[in-house]
Amino acid sequence: MQTTKRIIDLLPGTTIGFQKENFRRDPLLYNVTQVGRSVGGVNHSVSRSGYDAFALFAVIEGKIGLDYDGETYVAGQGDLLFFDQSVPHTFKNAGTIPYVSDFMYIFGGDTAQFFQTFYQKYGCVLHGYDPSLLSDTANAVSASIIDGTEDKFQTSAKLYALLADLLRYCGESEYEDDIARAIGYLSENFAKNVNLDELSKMSYRSKYYFIRQFHARTGFTPKEYLANLRFDKSKELLLKTNISVKEIAEHVGFPDSRNLIKLYRKKLGLTPSQFRELSFGRQ
Repeated sequence: MQTTKRIIDLLPGTTIGFQKENFRRDPLLYNVTQVGRSVGGVNHSVSRSGYDAFALFAVIEGKIGLDYDGETYVAGQGDLLFFDQSVPHTFKNAGTIPYVSDFMYIFGGDTAQFFQTFYQKYGCVLHGYDPSLLSDTANAVSASIIDGTEDKFQTSAKLYALLADLLRYCGESEYEDDIARAIGYLSENFAKNVNLDELSKMSYRSKYYFIRQFHARTGFTPKEYLANLRFDKSKELLLKTNISVKEIAEHVGFPDSRNLIKLYRKKLGLTPSQFRELSFGRQ
């Protein structure tokens, strides 16, 4: 659900192209909802979550602050802010003078993947960014939206070129499959009290993106994947040993047998004891 709280303090010099509320576009294309130049007074602040677009701000003058996913970032002149607006955040003037920034709210195509690559290296702020391409793009696209002459295919091409240019800053390094490493860690440590914060840090992602990427790779959330590992191990112990259900629950990482019984009822419609009895009865 989208929520937004604003203290609007936009000053003369602000020029923004807004898409219409009923704006729809091919999801394969790159799109913007807002784009242009913002001049924010010292009181300007926006708190938002659930907004389906990624924000890019190239700071021309002043300072912008961002509270995002438990971290605080400050971007000054020559810096770039890049963040996911679906994640709860607060964006505000972080200085004592107005800030000037060229910006866009972008979505569609592989924007999320571009952001993940950026975020893994920089978090949400890149220092020492050349804003010329972003500024030129923001100016051209906002002008076309304002005067009603926008060509959605040209817009998409410009936005893709801008995102691709960001890869120059991310560098060329040997790709390490961080999600695979997290999967391996779960497989080896399923009986421990696995912490989602530790897993996401292991993959150099925020928790939000770690869960999304983990699900895309496995078809399960980390919690579901861990439960499946524990379920499979518990079945092996039920069939190959005579230890109690309580001991098995502790062995696979549950604090007591109730969690294991609940898992079996959900998956099989049976308790662990009933599963064991039926399995031996079929032999």
